[in-house]
Amino acid sequence: MIDNNVFESIIIQKINDIFNSENFNDLSVYERRKKIYNYLYNTLEFDFEELNNNSRCVEKQIKDVLFNNKGICNSIIYVYKIMLEKVGVYGIPLFCKDEEDIHTIILVDNTDQTLSFDDISIAIYSKQKAGYMMGFEDRFDYDLDDAKLMKQGINEISKNQQYLLIPSHFVNHFFKKDDEYYKTIKPSFLEEETSFTKIANNIRSYKKRKNKSR
Repeated sequence: MIDNNVFESIIIQKINDIFNSENFNDLSVYERRKKIYNYLYNTLEFDFEELNNNSRCVEKQIKDVLFNNKGICNSIIYVYKIMLEKVGVYGIPLFCKDEEDIHTIILVDNTDQTLSFDDISIAIYSKQKAGYMMGFEDRFDYDLDDAKLMKQGINEISKNQQYLLIPSHFVNHFFKKDDEYYKTIKPSFLEEETSFTKIANNIRSYKKRKNKSR
């Protein structure tokens, strides 16, 4: 297991690097989320060796993100989730199909009774594969319509299920986090055991609505 004290110091240092002397409580949830997304995009590399070797060791994969600045989709998303929650933003990782591959993304609470997707690992993957910022904005704060356009979640990951929510206690296991911590910040309108179908109507991009209101 990751040593909790070491983990805490690394995460806190990363949060300090991101926000510097800025008080994140003075920023909107959207702004906090975007700063962390941008930071990970600029500092991490996608670990193609791990992707090909597939060690299936989540602890090793998470340590690579924290110590070696490289990762694959699930480990990058798990660290992203914990960093978001350090600044009071709640997210639920989930498995889906991205075209034909099983992939991990995150569903983030917009704090206005809606949620939207972030897919930071594909943005990092595309940066290295394509050599430019393909998908950087598209994979931040998107909705189900955007997901379908990107051929994400359109194939069944299991019978009658396009997305599979990953409860926090699974991610917490690798960080020795107390579930009570998450109960204090998760949105009141959502239980993690809720089926994805029941929350699909709540998935709406904040940036799309913001742009429409201008």
